[in-house]
Amino acid sequence: MVLDPDKPHAFLSYTRSDDDYLEGGITWLHKALEKAVHARTGKPFQIFQDVEDIQVSDRWGEKLNQALAQAQLFIPVLTPSFFQSYFCLRETRAFLNYEKRTGRDCLILPVYLLAADELEQPERCEADELVSELCMRQRADWRTLAINLKHQETRYLAAEDVDALATSIRNALAKFEWIETIEEPDPTTPPHLTPGSDPNPTVIERITKMFGSQKTKTALIASSIAAIASGIVYATDIIDENETGDVFRDCSDICPELVVIPPGEFAMGSPGNEIDRTDHEGPQHGVTISESFALCRTEVTFAQWNACAADDERACSHKPAGEGKAQGNLPVVNVSWSDAQQYLRWLSRETGENYRLPSEAEWEYSARAGTDTVYPFGDSPPTAAQARFEKNMGEGATLVKSYDPNAFGLYDMYGNVAEWVEDRYHKDYRGAPDNGEAWLEGGTNERVIRGGNWESDADDIRSAHRTRGPSSDRDIRLGFRCARDL
Repeated sequence: MVLDPDKPHAFLSYTRSDDDYLEGGITWLHKALEKAVHARTGKPFQIFQDVEDIQVSDRWGEKLNQALAQAQLFIPVLTPSFFQSYFCLRETRAFLNYEKRTGRDCLILPVYLLAADELEQPERCEADELVSELCMRQRADWRTLAINLKHQETRYLAAEDVDALATSIRNALAKFEWIETIEEPDPTTPPHLTPGSDPNPTVIERITKMFGSQKTKTALIASSIAAIASGIVYATDIIDENETGDVFRDCSDICPELVVIPPGEFAMGSPGNEIDRTDHEGPQHGVTISESFALCRTEVTFAQWNACAADDERACSHKPAGEGKAQGNLPVVNVSWSDAQQYLRWLSRETGENYRLPSEAEWEYSARAGTDTVYPFGDSPPTAAQARFEKNMGEGATLVKSYDPNAFGLYDMYGNVAEWVEDRYHKDYRGAPDNGEAWLEGGTNERVIRGGNWESDADDIRSAHRTRGPSSDRDIRLGFRCARDL
């Protein structure tokens, strides 16, 4: 089969709502791919996109059907909106039928752009034949790069991934009588993806805060440094893999440091004979944390909160007060559970990762760090050198990392400021989940608070101690720390 140079070679299936959300990022991808494939083959390559290729006078449905019938490759952009779109699913089904007729299985090249339950939950994959087919396909995973597509000045950071997808397209095209010889491209960044030679500081600032911690991004940074002005130092701690105990962060110093918490089992709550226990700390029960997750090494600081407010006042609309003290690396206080959710949504959007509050079980598991004593230091109350509480409360909270971390590398799990967790408050643990998930069914409208604060007595910073407050509550002794899925 010979490809007609005057007809579209690939059909881009997407939703305009996703392109609008990414501020034209999908349209940019279309054009970048055309140029990258051209660079690899020496021949023009056309991708059909409705917003670009359907004119005002055209019959929309007829034009779509014509382009779909002519295309030899199909590029679906997978997002939640894609799986809700009648037209996207119709286009995919039609092209699957075409692919089966050709006897090939390499003509659909999915780009996984925004996390979708249809691809992540086995029961959703198996419920529909079309979804199942897409679940089984090898796909270009662009979820961590979506934020770069949204901003024009950082789109070139997707260069490596565009090139990888262009190589896949080139290899698929080699199945047709279209490419006589296939030559390896110049290893340098293609001209159509090279950024300006003199990027201004605001561009660099946006770039550094959007880098993530995955291995693909480590490689991306290396290629990007070669592509931009030399001498730039990125203030990011990036690891190649999320292994137990690793410390990393998903962007520059506006992002909190994270430590990987290992899976394990522990006894949650306090035994009946523990001194100073209360009934809502029982019954003590076994909990299994089956998968690693990441937890912030410290409480979220004023500096980190203020970065959110500076970037988007609507994202972190509350301006917490710190009793007139210099803020910076003090833990942010006077923030409610609802305020914390605003920050977490912003951080998730900026990094492309799923940030959240820890569940109560995750919090206690991380605070105990393998211990089963009253405190992580043993059964005796801590000294003034071990935690910030009533013995040395001074004038309030102190800077994060002022005391030694626990065995998991976490700071201030006891004292300094108390911390919101995700769970609704229940009067005891009867019926509580045993898998580490947040307990969101039943209970009251209040949320659980853990860890005690700088004003707490020693019994209020025990590993099992818990209290609660309305989700709208703000207090000078109350802050939070983030958890993140891996």
